[in-house]
Amino acid sequence: MLMVVCAVLFGISNSLVPYLSAVAAPVQMVVFANLFAIVLVLPWARHDLLRPFRKPRTMWTMVVISGLSNVIWFEALATANLSLATALSFAAPLIAMPIAARMLGERISAVRWAAVAFGFAGTLVVLRPWRSGLDAAVWLALAATVMFVGVYLTMRLLAGSESPARVVLMMSVGQVLSGLPFLPSQWRPLDAATMGGILLMALVMQIGRVGMQRAFAMGRASVVMPLDFLRLPAIAAIAWLWFGQTPDLPTFAGAAMIVAASVTLARAGGPRS
Repeated sequence: MLMVVCAVLFGISNSLVPYLSAVAAPVQMVVFANLFAIVLVLPWARHDLLRPFRKPRTMWTMVVISGLSNVIWFEALATANLSLATALSFAAPLIAMPIAARMLGERISAVRWAAVAFGFAGTLVVLRPWRSGLDAAVWLALAATVMFVGVYLTMRLLAGSESPARVVLMMSVGQVLSGLPFLPSQWRPLDAATMGGILLMALVMQIGRVGMQRAFAMGRASVVMPLDFLRLPAIAAIAWLWFGQTPDLPTFAGAAMIVAASVTLARAGGPRS
């Protein structure tokens, strides 16, 4: 259930990127949203600031991959079709499942394989990506998706050794550091309303990150990650409310497939290994 809430929150934060991109560069959103996020999470992580990392190599790998993937993802969201980019990002659980099984010792049943495939098929029904060409923005979304797999897996590896607040804090630090080199060349003046929108994005994004890290600590990665499919109905609802885009019949049908796949995954997960 926690990962379901996180998927909705990530859907909201992703939808804010194209909305704000008219007045702010994507790299500005990355840097300022994560600076705000650091301030928000610092009170919860302050007790762990000086303690050495228990898995330093895994932590710094997560920091680097998270930083680069976030910069690339924001660029993709700002320039690509939001629904298409979101659909491409749903390939991450499909890539992560066999890796999670090998790295984390998690068994993946045939039912769960079928559920993930069915959920991904649902995204294709909703978005029909074959109608759009693979421009540069789509390739950016694909690159970010591959990197998301590394972020998910390293977060799962850290779940038993680091507090969620500390992992999320380091993730934000990495994303600020990754965006800073590009900030001078893409700088735009930002007014108070734009900064308020970025602050809202940071708040929603950070709550989702902390929740996702707690979800990884509570369940198996190959069960938790595919629940991110529920981000699609959230984005469809936001597009309807904010932009007046009414979902058509294939959208409703595909969303139903995604929800069914997510419920199947949750029920077929079983106990932790």
